[in-house]
Amino acid sequence: MLDTVRVAIPLNLSQHDRITKLAFRSDRELPAFLNPVTGELRFRRVDGLADTDQNSFHREIRWEVTPRYIEQQTYLTVELSLPKLWYGHNVELLYDYSDALNLLRVFLNQSLELRTCNALCPIEQWELKRLDCCYAWKFPSQMLAQQVLDSLKHLAYPRKQSHVRHTSIAFVGATYSFKFYLKHPEFRSHDLKALIKQKVPLEVVNSFEDKAKGVLRVEATLRQKYLDRIKVKTVSDILNFGTSNSDPSSGKRDFPVEVLQYFIRKFMGENVGMERPDEVKARLMQLYKPVKAGRLVSFWLYVQRFGDKDAKEVFGEDSYYASKRDLKKAGISLVEMPNKKNNVEQDFLDKFRVQVPSEYVVNKEDNYRDGDNILNLPRVVGED
Repeated sequence: MLDTVRVAIPLNLSQHDRITKLAFRSDRELPAFLNPVTGELRFRRVDGLADTDQNSFHREIRWEVTPRYIEQQTYLTVELSLPKLWYGHNVELLYDYSDALNLLRVFLNQSLELRTCNALCPIEQWELKRLDCCYAWKFPSQMLAQQVLDSLKHLAYPRKQSHVRHTSIAFVGATYSFKFYLKHPEFRSHDLKALIKQKVPLEVVNSFEDKAKGVLRVEATLRQKYLDRIKVKTVSDILNFGTSNSDPSSGKRDFPVEVLQYFIRKFMGENVGMERPDEVKARLMQLYKPVKAGRLVSFWLYVQRFGDKDAKEVFGEDSYYASKRDLKKAGISLVEMPNKKNNVEQDFLDKFRVQVPSEYVVNKEDNYRDGDNILNLPRVVGED
């Protein structure tokens, strides 16, 4: 469940020479510095575009490399969306990102004319500079997805400034960022225009847009400082996350899942459901004496009306954290359930939790690449 990745691929001298010659052979402009005294022109980097395959909506892949080679310090740097490479869009989740990275390696070797004897190193050795871990829930309607997002806007993220917009809420930092957003408006603002410009068949574009309706997405962007902090350096570190060198088969865990679980708990606490005001009152009255229960109901309602951050300022930090502990003890979250719309939506809300993994995920397994399955046959479990 990775989306955008930035990787640094170690190069040997022969590979570097081949790539730079190819770059200078093209008619693309390259960024450079001019020394006004000596007149020397120094290139900061060389870059270009790598072709993917015959499908036009598989976006071109940007790459760059420094013009000067230094042994064990020179890399081919590539940044791209792995689902867009695999599917042509990132509405659906990509679980087996190793397949996508290996596909990227094939495309890079072909585009940069690196033959088998001089091919790029295996993906396990690629260094990670950025990782976007993501998940997406599919709601019965776009309106319900909007209402759930609006409920989440009342919460604050510890020690981060929130950026609240109509269809998104983001908490941005230098080491990592965390956000929730609706996929359909984001798709219409960005991908839709790009796909139409690339003359993708309208029926394909419409199918992508239909998939995006009702999708609420969560995303954690991990930058290099954060990856260094958690000791994740290479692709191998996430493919073998949780295993030990002495026993490679022990304890293997899903890296994106654990990352998202951590950030969601930090944002929402342990209780990731949604609450009705009458049920909140009933449970608190059952657990606490009337005066304390009434105070906690007032605190809960205040958060729904004015937000988590405002509640901390008004109630004071000591009272604020004490109230949150008491609500946690009662198993109550600070997220209000949207008003009932119809039986289908109410049944969905009664079961839905803001958790990863979820039975309400947009896709439970990887789908075929569009060009690999023209008959749209179902994937067989265990199939290569």
